[in-house]
Amino acid sequence: TPMPDRISNLPMSLWNVMLEVHTARFFKFLFGDFYILFIPLFGIFSLTILITGLVVWLKVYWRRKRRA
Repeated sequence: TPMPDRISNLPMSLWNVMLEVHTARFFKFLFGDFYILFIPLFGIFSLTILITGLVVWLKVYWRRKRRA
């Protein structure tokens, strides 16, 4: 399929835009030189949420299992 005209005329390809977002360089204007910390901090934050959710679920699971 040919590329649509409204996309082919853009100065930067969609692939490169998504790469900039994925590597967090897109957020450099917002965070300055600290943009490099955005991805690791977001990863740690996500992992913390997952672990605490698992701990809460296990507490509820074991509490229900003891009653039965």
